[in-house]
Amino acid sequence: MSSSPKIYTQEINWLQGWKQDLKLKLSSTLSSTEQETQRLEPSLEEAQRTAQTLSDDFYQIHLLLKVYETALLEHLGEAISQDLMDVDLEFDLNMLH
Repeated sequence: MSSSPKIYTQEINWLQGWKQDLKLKLSSTLSSTEQETQRLEPSLEEAQRTAQTLSDDFYQIHLLLKVYETALLEHLGEAISQDLMDVDLEFDLNMLH
């Protein structure tokens, strides 16, 4: 019987030491996680600003391409009309001969 209390005391001391180690590791992990979060927040904000800038730039480029597309279609329509008039004129001239 005298050895049993000694064994339990050793186990209790071991468990208390293990509990203390776990607390220290958890505290250290939480602290480093908090520090990492604080370090990453500016990076996240910068990434969001960059994404917004790229989105704005993309929208402006899209608008410019639409303007160019419209102008190109107008010029194409004019060229086709001119070609058709030239073909009609040539056809009419050939009819006279």
